[in-house]
Amino acid sequence: MNHSASNSSRAKKSKSKRKVLLALGILAISGGAVATIVDDWSRDFTTNVAETDPASPDPQLRPLRTMVRPAEVAEIIKQWTEQHGAWEFVEQATDAEPEAAEISIRLVRTTRIFRFKDDIHILIGTSPESHETVVQASSRSRIGKGDLGQNPRNLKMLRSGIAAKLLPPSDAR
Repeated sequence: MNHSASNSSRAKKSKSKRKVLLALGILAISGGAVATIVDDWSRDFTTNVAETDPASPDPQLRPLRTMVRPAEVAEIIKQWTEQHGAWEFVEQATDAEPEAAEISIRLVRTTRIFRFKDDIHILIGTSPESHETVVQASSRSRIGKGDLGQNPRNLKMLRSGIAAKLLPPSDAR
């Protein structure tokens, strides 16, 4: 009986070790996954908003400029969101001033795993100097202090999706 109690004790210790190793393995994989998606360690844990900026060092985070009319750009954005399941077209509003011709669009993007929702606001207007259509956007997480880089990725994905429909690849700027 003493021999069987000793075997039972060893089996329990072995099972406990496997659980600990499994937990450590899951933790290591999770940490590795986070490390691969964080682009900017100084911002991604403390900021949950991103916006396009003409002075951004990343060209994909600058406002998109095109000669396509604002209403056509808005339609392209609507069509693009319909083709991407994680994106939802919520509303569109047009400025009452005909010469201003600003269009405001609100989208929601839902993340894959945890189903977090990010609000994306787009403003489409015309530059008075160049008469180009300018597409500016911001993305904000609804919860949390940091976004692990998701909001800049939202803007980059949106911008590249719009640019692909608007311009030949060599002209997307």
